[in-house]
Amino acid sequence: MTRWAGTLFLLLLAATAPLLAPTTWRDAGRWPDLAVLAVVFLGFRGTPDRAAMFGIAVGLVASLWTPEPLLFRPFVLGSVGYVAGHAASILHRDHVVVRLVAAAAGVVAMRLAEQIAAALSAGSAAPWTGYDAARVASVTFTAAVATGLAMPVYFAVAKRWRLLAPLERSFRDV
Repeated sequence: MTRWAGTLFLLLLAATAPLLAPTTWRDAGRWPDLAVLAVVFLGFRGTPDRAAMFGIAVGLVASLWTPEPLLFRPFVLGSVGYVAGHAASILHRDHVVVRLVAAAAGVVAMRLAEQIAAALSAGSAAPWTGYDAARVASVTFTAAVATGLAMPVYFAVAKRWRLLAPLERSFRDV
């Protein structure tokens, strides 16, 4: 059971990180998206299926306090994990720039999907009325940069402490 304790801790930390962030930082995009980092990390160190399942689990826990529909966040995080897992098999996954771009792309995908879900759930005939695209783009870019800057530290800690070891690819899986 102790092997899974680190994985459960990381799942809960990734899902509750937005609640731990200062509101002004979170709203301005200055807080790294730990859920995307965890899913991309597992996509690079595990298999696409394991990364997608972990993304779905993190998304289900995180969707308890988000305004999006229940299965929205699990779908997006699962998709990010699946794509990261397949991209890792094609790209040179040990290169820091590849990891940074993957984390930033995951944040952009997550933020874009959040904006689409918010527009569709607005219920009006013109869902984009009053939409400030420049502000959304600025916040998304800032969140992608913050997540990219946190990526080397996150990857080093997760790799060193083997927090996702039960889900990572072992020598038996190769």
